[in-house]
Parts: sequence; structure tokens; C-alpha cells
Amino acid sequence: MTSVTTIKQTALRYTNCRRVNDRLFGRKFKAMFGASALVVTIIYDKLTTQLHTRATPTHLLMGMHFLACYPKDDVGASTFRVTTKAYNEWHWYVVEQIARLTGIVVWEDRKLLLDPDEMSNTFVTVDGIDCNVPEAHPFRASLMSHKTRHAAYKYELVISIRAGIFASSREGGGGGGLKQGQLTSLYREIA
Repeated sequence: MTSVTTIKQTALRYTNCRRVNDRLFGRKFKAMFGASALVVTIIYDKLTTQLHTRATPTHLLMGMHFLACYPKDDVGASTFRVTTKAYNEWHWYVVEQIARLTGIVVWEDRKLLLDPDEMSNTFVTVDGIDCNVPEAHPFRASLMSHKTRHAAYKYELVISIRAGIFASSREGGGGGGLKQGQLTSLYREIA
């Protein structure tokens, strides 16, 4: 079984921290890999026990970094000090191995642990993507996406977990989107 310390020591090479017990290390680890060191350790242990994978902790961190940040191959390769070919091969290998894991999320049981009183609460998730579009002339600030630093349309998806229904919207620009009042009124419509 891999220890959390092993994962942290491996990640120390790729973060700007000098020590694992640096007060910023946990925050930087989560920002870079999308999960805490404990969660990454659990995933690595499941990969090695369930699938007998050939990935090392460094390879797992490559895959987790790819899932968290979606860097271009050259950027990811330079972060982990490997060739672009090696980075591309390993991060996709790890992503495919993580997808093959069983027993991580059982969707049928997602509401069993909830209190019956909580079942009346709103359970929705919101996700979105900014898609680049050609720049408008003259410039329109409403189309500017801070995420892509380009003119873009923002597509948002609202999913009601309780009702199993979804709704989507398209806004011009990354700063727009569904406001809090719109979300609650939208949920009343789809729930």
C-alpha cells in the first residue's frame, strides 16, 4: 500500500514548494492535481490492487494533472520533465485505467445516505464550456471570455439529480451565464 508521504514526495518535484509540510503545499497540490494527496493515494492504491497497473506515482500525477488542468502536451511534458511522446502516452494510459476502476461511484446508491428530510432539497449541478467564436468587429465586450481570453459563447448545462432532467443555455461571453435567481426559476421549471 502506497503512503500519502510517497505521493507527496513525488509531487514535491513538480510544485514550487520546498517541503511537504510547507503550509501552501496542500493548496498547490490540490490546484495542480485536482484532489488532495489522500484521494490521489487512494486512487493509486486502487489502480495497483484492482488493475495491477504498470503506472508509477509520477505517471498517476501526470494523469491527474491532465484531468485537472487540460494542459497542452508540450506544457504537461515540460512540467513533468519528460518528452511530449512519453507524457501523451502516460497521461492517456492513466486516464483509461482510472475509467476502468469499479466501485468508486455507484450512481444507483447516490441518495441512500441522505436523510429523508434532505431529499426535499434542491440537488442540481451546473457545468459549462466556453467555445471560441470569431472576433466581432467592432469589439463587443459581452462576447469576451476570461477563460479562453477570446470571444466565446458560454454553454451551460443544469442537471437536476432528483428529477433526472436537464436544461441548457447559451450566453454570449464568459462572464454571463445563469444568475442565481435564474437558476432557481429554471430548477422550478425542470423539477
